[in-house]
Amino acid sequence: MSDVPSPERRPRPRPTPGADVPVNPAPGPASNPAANPAPEPAPADPAPVTRATRRKAAKRADQQARLRRLRMIMIVGLVVAVAAGAASVLIAFSGDDGNGRAGRTGAATTSAAAAAGAVLLDADGLTAFLAAATADVGAVTTYDYRRLDDALQAGLDATTGAYRTAFQAAMSGAAAATTKADQVVHEFQVLDLGIGAVNAARTQAKVLIFGRQLSSDRTHPQPQASMVTLCATIVRQGTDRYLISALVQDGDAGAPVGSPELGRAVEAGRAEVVNALTYTRAQFDADLRRALAGATDPLRTQLADQAPDTKRAMAKGSYDLTGVVVSSAVKSAAGSTVELMVAAESTRVGSGGSDVTAIRYEVTVDEAAGTWRVSQLRSLPNQ
Repeated sequence: MSDVPSPERRPRPRPTPGADVPVNPAPGPASNPAANPAPEPAPADPAPVTRATRRKAAKRADQQARLRRLRMIMIVGLVVAVAAGAASVLIAFSGDDGNGRAGRTGAATTSAAAAAGAVLLDADGLTAFLAAATADVGAVTTYDYRRLDDALQAGLDATTGAYRTAFQAAMSGAAAATTKADQVVHEFQVLDLGIGAVNAARTQAKVLIFGRQLSSDRTHPQPQASMVTLCATIVRQGTDRYLISALVQDGDAGAPVGSPELGRAVEAGRAEVVNALTYTRAQFDADLRRALAGATDPLRTQLADQAPDTKRAMAKGSYDLTGVVVSSAVKSAAGSTVELMVAAESTRVGSGGSDVTAIRYEVTVDEAAGTWRVSQLRSLPNQ
């Protein structure tokens, strides 16, 4: 538990220009190539290859490569439905406080029907949304003031609906003039991503993204790094075109479609993150017992080992700690082990006021004898 319960305090990253998130470009989503090219009537000078054509071809190749890699990862890590009767279910978190955030519950979740294991349905179909999210988010969150026209076109190719309109406004006109004058350069690197809510028709999915944003401008020529959590809504148009219809910073990705055991594993993971971040001076020992009850080794040992130092620091600094889950998504589910992404906030409350820190965890939840407990909490660095 080297990362909990008291993370380093850092200021929250300031959103860059755009609708809800930093705007930046990269290649847009793949478009369908011409189905039946006309035959060449006679040898002639080859048609000029435009920059847009090269960009779209490179985009298609990159997206297909990402899709192949993600499919291999997810097919290995995810168990496809074991029976036709295991119909799609939308998981509801019993520990939710009604605002998409996990409440403070008793630690481990027990089920008498654990034999089916944690199952994330339609794994092969979900990889396409993940691959598209990786490419499309890069298209709207990376740009260079010297090549704004390219950035604008790439973003327009990757977006749809109201978000497309907002993106266009942020990358043109007076906004673009300001970007050029300030010499703004943004680069967004996708570090991790997982699947959230999926609609019944499998034409829309939410994807949670942990990324690193590098920003520079005329007054700060050296790139400054900050961690950013994004929730992308990806819609499928036709058979193979995936576009961003919404992109929100620190948004909730919702619950994935899967078996009841998957829902219990996600609930246990969210609850343990809250418990591992929540301690009060008045009832520290009870708080620790709750956190230990939802953990298994190596996390359980880490929590116990660091508890004395945490208790002393809280008493010396006269503060309490409170944790909440902002969003979560599933990376993989393999029967008795589920890998989650969890975005959380830790609030330090003392006589001088409160201080909130955003934390991003990769969480491993394991099942034994029908009980789900967290074995690892790995935090991503804040820069």
